Amino acid sequence: MWRSVLACVGLVACFAPALNGQTKVCAFQDKPGHAANVSDSDADALARELNGHSIETVAAVGVPKKDEDAEAQKRGCSWIVTLWRQDESPDSPVFAGSLGAARGGDAQTMGEINSTGGTGGAILNFRLQKAGDRKDLAHGYSTDASPYTKMADQIAKKINKGK
Repeated sequence: MWRSVLACVGLVACFAPALNGQTKVCAFQDKPGHAANVSDSDADALARELNGHSIETVAAVGVPKKDEDAEAQKRGCSWIVTLWRQDESPDSPVFAGSLGAARGGDAQTMGEINSTGGTGGAILNFRLQKAGDRKDLAHGYSTDASPYTKMADQIAKKINKGK
């Protein structure tokens, strides 16, 4: 009887690393970009947050989009998170009001142009896919200075749901 139990425990111990490997995530960022308050890339900062959610994550910066699947396979990742930044122009106007309510000769009703305050920030975008599949399972963006916790929560929830 005890031999059977020990044999089962031994099998579980042998296969446990393989089961954990099924939730390994590769966080890719094709262009080296820096997070607002860290000295490394956005991919590194997101990987730290996902590791904090007990999801093994590795960051890879400088990998082109076309090579992500091959790199994920090489690293043993079953999930791919792609990150990219879009710069916001500091002079981008914000339109208020309705353009449809315009009356001839009344410029204010065509929408007031408000300054954005010259923040010159960036939008951090992410996309989650299973390795080898081009279907987006989750995507999102944030203009927050430190969006990694929120993004990691969304990604972890989707991964846990997809197991």
